[in-house]
Formats: sequence, C-alpha cells, structure tokens
Amino acid sequence: QAFASDYGYCATNANYRKQTMKAVHDSPVASLFEYADLKGEAKFEASDVVKIGDYFYTICDSSWAIIRVHDSLPMRSVMNSHVGDPQHGFDEGESGFEGIFHDATESGLYVVRE
Repeated sequence: QAFASDYGYCATNANYRKQTMKAVHDSPVASLFEYADLKGEAKFEASDVVKIGDYFYTICDSSWAIIRVHDSLPMRSVMNSHVGDPQHGFDEGESGFEGIFHDATESGLYVVRE
C-alpha cells in the first residue's frame, strides 16, 4: 500500500520513467563467449546467478555446464567459460537447472533441478 500511495502504479505515475532503472546495454549470453567456446550451445536460458570473487556463476535450464563470467562482462572473451560440458550430463535432454548456491564453508557450488 505504501508504494501505491507514495508513487502510484506504473500506468498512473507520470514520473515512473524517471524513477526506475534502465538498461544501458543489452546482449545475449552467447555474446560473452568466443565462437569456439560456445561448445555447441545455441540456447541460453539463464535461471539463476551467484557472484564469487571476480566472477559470476550462472546456470541455464537448457545446459549441463555452469557458465563462469568475469564481473567486467567482457564480450567474446577467454575470461568467460563453461565449467563442465554443456552437452553431456547425467541424464538425457536439458538439465532443468533452476538454482545455484555457493557454500562458502566448503567452497562448493550446488545446483537445483526442476
């Protein structure tokens, strides 16, 4: 209720565009990799992301690999990579990965499937 009374809803707030964040640049996930490093991936549906140090780690429900991207988001860079083989997992088809968690006590990553 506070949001509705203080700022109004998007359709009725004349200042909505001035008060919200806007994307400065938008690119597909594939643009982060060098062409040779796409490893057969044609579809990226990022489901979750976690930041560890200077890198973002993300999972896609269509891929068996974890995607590792430097936090400077360099395009077509060797600093970005797949962790694991995106085409081969322990099951047939897509991974169904929906969540990724970092366990700082064990320095491990856990993924959750649908």
